[in-house]
Amino acid sequence: MKNLKTCPICGRAFPCPPSDKTVTCSPACRSERARRAVAARGGAALLHTDESLARLERAREKRKQEHPEQLRAIAKLASDAALQNPANQRGAQHRLARRWLLVTPSGQLIEVESLSNWARENYRLFEPESTDPEASARRIRAGFQAIARTLEGKIPPNRGAYHYKDWGLLAPSRDKEENHHENL
Repeated sequence: MKNLKTCPICGRAFPCPPSDKTVTCSPACRSERARRAVAARGGAALLHTDESLARLERAREKRKQEHPEQLRAIAKLASDAALQNPANQRGAQHRLARRWLLVTPSGQLIEVESLSNWARENYRLFEPESTDPEASARRIRAGFQAIARTLEGKIPPNRGAYHYKDWGLLAPSRDKEENHHENL
């Protein structure tokens, strides 16, 4: 005789080995059980129907149309408040800023705090004809990040990058607290 369990959702008996942790009889009942568990933990607000999500979106759009100046003012206040904290501003003080040890094509080592900031200031070393410094800085940062991912083993060595326009990276970046060779 097979071991039978009773589904807590539909009440149907279903065969299941005693060591199996399956509780419900089907994927549909499993989904319903999960939904009920979220609701029981107070997450009922997360369980919106398509209709309720559409209603919420219509209400947001209505507020945007009726009070655009108020929404712009709130956004400006929020942005200004965020920028009061130096850790949210561009540059070496940014909370995600890391130190990098770059190797020039001639073999010279350059220690860089905040790769993004350094790339903005030195984009002409890589793209002298560029008319968009921000786009150039993004490409430079992405190039060095690809090298870092290769050195960290996140990209297979045969597919990874070891140089960006003849520039190299001495070691993968690390958090400021751990080491002075860092990542942004």
